[in-house]
Amino acid sequence: MASLKKSVMLSDQTQNYIAARQRSDAGDYSWSQGVNGAVSALQFILANSLPDFTEKEWLAILSCFNGNMYDDTRVESFLSLSSRMMDDVGAIDINELEASYREVVIKVHKLTVVEQYAVSDMCRKFWANKHENEQLLDIIEKLKRV
Repeated sequence: MASLKKSVMLSDQTQNYIAARQRSDAGDYSWSQGVNGAVSALQFILANSLPDFTEKEWLAILSCFNGNMYDDTRVESFLSLSSRMMDDVGAIDINELEASYREVVIKVHKLTVVEQYAVSDMCRKFWANKHENEQLLDIIEKLKRV
């Protein structure tokens, strides 16, 4: 995809983040470089923090994100994946879960915050794109690169 010039609004938080990463006495920051650099770093971190799951594990995780709305202003809403998985099947107690599903929930519960965000981001990318005649794990690998 070619470079594209767009007019965007940057929140105070985003402006402060970009300004903190660039040296400028006159306040003439490179906003495009700041945004593109941060997104590139985020993509690198997410691709390298995504845990390895089997196809069956991915299906369980993806299922609990099917039909969800995403609010990018609330990063914490992407976390607590194990609770989201339990809610998806209507379980209150982990002992209510079928054994193999319980194993996946426990595995997800042990993920770091960065790993949980990487999984949430992958689920978002998965549901935002159409997939035809592709194997699930191939889709995951392809989406890791975007």
